[in-house]
Amino acid sequence: MVTVPEDDRTPCDVFKDNDNIPKIKNKIDSLRTLVTKTPADTTETLVTIKKSFENYIANVSNQQNSVGVGTIGASGSMTDLDAADIHNHPPQNNMPIFSFNDLISFYDSYTYVKPSRKKIYTSYLVNFNGTTYALRMNDVSALDTLFAGLNIGTANATDANKEKARNKVKELYRDYGYKETETYNQSQSEKIFLKVINNPNYDDTNGSVYLKDISNIMNPYIGTWKWTSGNREMVLTLLKQTKYHYYVRTNNYYEDRLVGYYIYKENGIVIADTSTDNLQDDYGLNVQFDISCGGGIEAFSFEDTFRGTNYEVSLEMLSPTQMKFKGKIGEGTYPRPRNGTINYLSGTTFPLNMIFTKQ
Repeated sequence: MVTVPEDDRTPCDVFKDNDNIPKIKNKIDSLRTLVTKTPADTTETLVTIKKSFENYIANVSNQQNSVGVGTIGASGSMTDLDAADIHNHPPQNNMPIFSFNDLISFYDSYTYVKPSRKKIYTSYLVNFNGTTYALRMNDVSALDTLFAGLNIGTANATDANKEKARNKVKELYRDYGYKETETYNQSQSEKIFLKVINNPNYDDTNGSVYLKDISNIMNPYIGTWKWTSGNREMVLTLLKQTKYHYYVRTNNYYEDRLVGYYIYKENGIVIADTSTDNLQDDYGLNVQFDISCGGGIEAFSFEDTFRGTNYEVSLEMLSPTQMKFKGKIGEGTYPRPRNGTINYLSGTTFPLNMIFTKQ
């Protein structure tokens, strides 16, 4: 009898290790090319990755099935030894992130694979804007409840069962603002998806959940920070809101969050100023940071209010009095209409690489 060692890696460890598996990495790159080339594919492609001992075997499928919102999806076969699946979203898709169909497909696959594969099973999504996302779940009990009686992940699931499951998840997306007639950029898509995924994983509707910064990772960043260079200066103020109560629509839960505001000047003239923001708003803040998967501080939102664009920003403590601000213009920063035309605003209002000093 062969004893399989217990896989006690964290989800972050699995993601990092998968980055070093050539079969997964190469297929992600290949599927990205299909939807970012000119002209881009108009249909999705699906790859399933089977893990047989230490070997990884890829199965490619572009068997088509309509998934709505102007997109032709892909379906294919899988085995109970699969460790991952990878698919892409072409420009016709209105959300560059996991859709309600993708969430059902993930649960379907996760339920089907062997217990040894459940601990590592990962679903990858590659988008027309170049972004790649990975989805893993350690506990799908809430989804078990959501799909109870529908036999998803078994041979007994009928077309009617699958349609009921699709409508259940679709309604969750709609609850958080999703409309099939709208086109969403990267930032907008991420915000909707995070709200959706937090709904089935946590009961965030009855006030019983508190997402706490247990290790006080946010604490060193609290305070007023200043950057200057020649005639330019930026003052960034960050505050930690402990046990902030999200209480809007169906949301009713608590979370520690890092929010704030900034003032940017050139020659003493204010160019951008968010100091009048209402930091008690649940959503739509110009400056808000979260704890990343790796334990760092990354922006949930950092809005350049002068240009109306949202940057991907990370913060790093260099010393108790110095903080590194590193940002970039994300692929999905700008709205992308269905015709594939992107209207870019050149440059940035302030530098995206700065060293701030605590005041």
